[in-house]
Amino acid sequence: MSSDPIVMEYFPALLSKNHSERFFEKMKTHFAEFGYGLWALETKQTKEWVGFTGFLNVTFYASFTPAVEIGWKLNSSFWNRGYATEAASFCLHCGFEQCKLSKMVSFTSIKNARS
Repeated sequence: MSSDPIVMEYFPALLSKNHSERFFEKMKTHFAEFGYGLWALETKQTKEWVGFTGFLNVTFYASFTPAVEIGWKLNSSFWNRGYATEAASFCLHCGFEQCKLSKMVSFTSIKNARS
């Protein structure tokens, strides 16, 4: 998915398999350290992998930092079906109610109207 030019259109670069594996390891460490991170998304019926969603700490300076980001990345074949909206809604509820986060943000390129 992270090597798909359509999915990665508004990201800085495509990710190689090696970069994707390192990202996965980084996410496991983030989850262990902070108690939250990214979750796999799958369809209820077929358990087909849709993508991922969850929380990441924002690691750069911006007017809204420090903050926790609600993020997602979906395989393009699952776009425009409500999966990202459903996942973001779940993250909002989980973030405030279960993780007790006081602030969450989400951001993307201004050109990325789909998100």
